[in-house]
Amino acid sequence: MKKQDYIKFNELIDQQVSSHDGVNFIRYIATDEGKKCSVVLKYKNETDNPNFYYGLHPTFSREDFFTEIKEGNFSNSEKVEQFMNKQITNFSLHDEQEKYKYAVFAQVLMRLASRFGIKMNAKPNVLHLFKNLSSIYSTHFIENITYKIDSTSVTFLGSLTDDMLQLLTSNNFGFLFNKETKQFSLINKVSSSNQFLDFFTVIKEIDTSHLYRLSNGSVYYSGVMLRVKSIEKRESTSNPLIQTIRLNVERTTFSTLDAFDYNDILQHPMLEKYYDILSEFVLNEDKAQEMLFKKENYQSNDKMIKAVNQYLENSDNTHTFAVSGNLVTSDNYLIAAERNSLLLIMQHIIAL
Repeated sequence: MKKQDYIKFNELIDQQVSSHDGVNFIRYIATDEGKKCSVVLKYKNETDNPNFYYGLHPTFSREDFFTEIKEGNFSNSEKVEQFMNKQITNFSLHDEQEKYKYAVFAQVLMRLASRFGIKMNAKPNVLHLFKNLSSIYSTHFIENITYKIDSTSVTFLGSLTDDMLQLLTSNNFGFLFNKETKQFSLINKVSSSNQFLDFFTVIKEIDTSHLYRLSNGSVYYSGVMLRVKSIEKRESTSNPLIQTIRLNVERTTFSTLDAFDYNDILQHPMLEKYYDILSEFVLNEDKAQEMLFKKENYQSNDKMIKAVNQYLENSDNTHTFAVSGNLVTSDNYLIAAERNSLLLIMQHIIAL
């Protein structure tokens, strides 16, 4: 691709995605003119730990995690810290990020918890009363973080905190569990109802495995992903018409990516004590991104790769990636690349 075409194409891409939510940086990196592209990966673990994963390890037991929630061990910050102390070996950052490790671990756990919840059916008048309660105590009842609501139900996400339990009970909310339908209902001003202060006592005695379910999103991927550490452009020693772009990677997980991509989770009441240190972590990312947007980096592949590598070196984000040979344009045209001449589109989506 000629230099002027490269510049024009990147400017066009930038214009097309500038108004899209979730995409704040996207650039096209091409091979030198007349050459085909080969994209390869190389796994590089530069730590002393052969089992290093960036963030939450895949060995972390989600079953044990949900059991702890069900038993009320995520209802206040002291209990959360006890759980974290037992599980800290299942979370890693690099040595230079040690000051953030505990806080970021808490952030990842709260995001994981907020993906799941227990649904309670509710009548319109109860929903109305609950909306009033949540607006008054908005630091505890935070939509899409500690609860979700629709026209027929309220779903409590993660764990009900002690403060939430107290506020629900003191405002005459209670719950019922129908043994036949195996469904919860949220009720108000009914003297025979279970008080919310007894919630964890009740759910310990019933099977709630079918009730505590994915409530935010349609699928939750729990596997390993690759985190790009640096990019190298190399000439082929066997074919002068092939140019190799090598992505040097380490391992991370979707749970880590998901937490980093959802900055709103910092509003979670359980993260209040970590808010300042997590805000600093976010600010570091904002500063690292600044180098990506310098106009001089648009001028060539080499300058763009250098700028991206500078960003990757200074950023704490997860840097997951996609390599695509087929592209669909905004006006629904399919661009299909020839075999062995794939287009490499680098798209970095940051929600911090």
